[in-house]
Amino acid sequence: MLCREVGVSRTHLYRIFENEGGVSHYILRIRLRTAFAQICEADAAVSVTTIAAACGFPDVSTFSRSFRREFGMTPTEVRIAANNGLRMELRRKAEPVGDSTPLVQWLKRL
Repeated sequence: MLCREVGVSRTHLYRIFENEGGVSHYILRIRLRTAFAQICEADAAVSVTTIAAACGFPDVSTFSRSFRREFGMTPTEVRIAANNGLRMELRRKAEPVGDSTPLVQWLKRL
């Protein structure tokens, strides 16, 4: 589906994302970065489970493991720190691949 949407072959798509660990890993990192930002900005009324689901993680335990692997902290630890006034920054960067190609622009909307 992704290849059809952006009009490239599967081989070309995988080649573009080779340095990022693959297409699925890149998308996972983008979703985790989005969740990180939402956890830092959201008040306690928005649960981590709700944020995880909104970012494409139907299973909160898988989300929490992936989140900790990526950022070195659990979602709850990040929320507590942010609620205590600490400015939270992403430890790893999931920057777009290449320049502003249509593929990268489309993936940013995921």
